[in-house]
Formats: sequence, C-alpha cells, structure tokens
Amino acid sequence: MRPRKPHGLLEKRSTVARTRVPPRGALVTLLVALAGPVLPAIAVAAPSATDKETARSLLLDGDRKFTARDFAGALASYQAADAIMKVPTTGVEVAKAQEALGQLVEARDTLLAVLREPPAAKQPAAFLRAREEAEASAASLADRIPSIHVVVSGVDASVARTVRIDGEAVPAEAVSLPRKLNPGPHRVEVSAPGFRDAALDVTVTEGQALEQQVTLVAAPSGAPRPPVPAAEEATAAPVAPDASRTSPWVYVGFGVGAAGAVAGSITGAMSLSKTSSLKDHCPGNVCPPQLSGERNTASTLATIADVSFAAGIVGAAVGVVALLTGAKHVEEKPRAVTIHPWVSFGSVGLTGGFE
Repeated sequence: MRPRKPHGLLEKRSTVARTRVPPRGALVTLLVALAGPVLPAIAVAAPSATDKETARSLLLDGDRKFTARDFAGALASYQAADAIMKVPTTGVEVAKAQEALGQLVEARDTLLAVLREPPAAKQPAAFLRAREEAEASAASLADRIPSIHVVVSGVDASVARTVRIDGEAVPAEAVSLPRKLNPGPHRVEVSAPGFRDAALDVTVTEGQALEQQVTLVAAPSGAPRPPVPAAEEATAAPVAPDASRTSPWVYVGFGVGAAGAVAGSITGAMSLSKTSSLKDHCPGNVCPPQLSGERNTASTLATIADVSFAAGIVGAAVGVVALLTGAKHVEEKPRAVTIHPWVSFGSVGLTGGFE
C-alpha cells in the first residue's frame, strides 16, 4: 500500500492544538475558512463550535484507526466528520478509507463529489491541495476499477433477458454493455422467458475487463413462460377450503321444520274454528246438506294441519342428523336458504330456494 501522506486538515488541527490562545481575529478567520466551502451564497446555518470540535475529534480518531489498519472503523469516523463539515479535506479522507477497503467505485464517486462542489472565492491552502489530490486520485481509480461484460448466448436477440449482478438488476439498456464493479467475487444471474435460469460466481481483479459467457438452455416444457419481472416472482398460495362451514342441509331441515310447524298451527287453528262453529248446527255430528261444504273444509284443514306437522317433524329430523353427523359443504360464498309456507282451502305447501 502506498505510504499515507499527512492531510492538510490534520496539519491545521495540529497547529491549532499547539497554539494556546489564538488571537481573536485569527480564530474568526480559521472558523470562516473551515465553514466557508460548505456554505452556499444564501444564508445557511454554519456548523457550531461544538460541531467543529466534534469533527476534529472524529478525524483524529479516524487517523488512529487507519494507522492500525482498522479501515472500516476509520471510514465510519471520517464519514461522520464529513457529514458535519462537508469540506474537501474530509471528503478526501473518506475516499482513502473506501479505497483501502477495496471499495474503488465508492471511493471514486466520493472524490468526484468533492470536485463537483464549486470552490469558494477564498479558501485555505489545505482545501486547494485536497481538491488537487481528489482530481489525481479520481483519474487513477478510473483505470483500476474492473468491469464485467455478460454475453448471453442460446437466446434470440429479440427475447428479453434479465441480468442481475449481486442481486441488483442491470437496466435493460445496459445488459449488453460492460458493468463497473469493485474487485473481488460477484454473483451473476441470467434469466429469459422459456429458458432455464443460469447463475455463476466470478471474481475480478483491479483493472480487469472480464467478458463472461453465459449460455441459456431451453426449459424442458418447451413452452415460453411469461417474462420475469425485475422484482421476484410471487406465486399466490392456493386458498385452503374452509371446512368449518355448515352444510345447507342443516338450514334446509330446520327451515322445513319451522315452516311445517307454522303451517300446521295455522291450518289446525282454522280447522278447530270451523269444527267448533258446526257443533251447534250438526247434532250427533250429522250436518244438514247445506253445511256439508263447511264440514268438508274443516276436515281438509285438519288433514293439512296433520301433514304440515308431519313435514315439520321430518324437516327437523333432517336438520338434526346433518348437524350431528358434521356434514360440511365448501363454497366460495355461503348461500342463504329462504322458505315460505302457503296455505289455501284444500291445499298447503312450501316454497323457497337458495339466494
């Protein structure tokens, strides 16, 4: 690894540490120099004295960890300091830690972000040196970042294919072009409608331009399958039937039983009323010819009442049996049973159905 040069902000921090009490004007100049590059032309709250002291402490902590080769710890400290100050010197430190961790793509992106910030009209010499270092390092990293070019064969060019690298989908427009990656191992996955998915592990080194061939094989069924979306395919689980729904026979049986009881009660009451009114005119249960129709009606009503009660008993029995035997019926939606008794002279019945 290249020897680590002291950065400008550390030099400034050391100078501040050795000075007992800087003159008031010099202190104001120092604070403005530290905060100036992060303040736009419009009014923005400047970092407080506490923020600045915290940033200095974080930078020193990052330096100690970097020297001890704890690059992950150093990166965390540098990133925290940069989040507070957002100056070229802190940005360069973040990039150095990322580079040491092998995160070349992220390091170059950090350096380019430093360069995109317009320089202040008046800035410390340390910031100018940091910008120059960022420009040189970004150019050097561009040549060191490897790439993978996935070449898919066995599929007609008109067939859409999905390429994922490390689980991240490559945009369709860039599938056939090299993709920049950090050095190290990577997972490549390729899929296309009607073909078996392919997956392989590859490793790239610094500066390598790897061309990886991937051959897809047609699926056994031979029937094209729908295109694989960018997100993971989700298959709806079959809905298990609800075995707890009660059989309609329970409702039918008890419905018939209730209707029979109602019809029997009505016709029975009518028959008793007719019979009672005929007793005074039919001594010895013998009615004159002009009352024979009334007597027949009373008899018919009695018969209808008996039949209704019998039907009600049978219906209730069916409902009880269906309930006790646990008969089940599975439907997408329970169906309601409606039953209506009807009574007229000489006839009686039940009407109903499923809703």
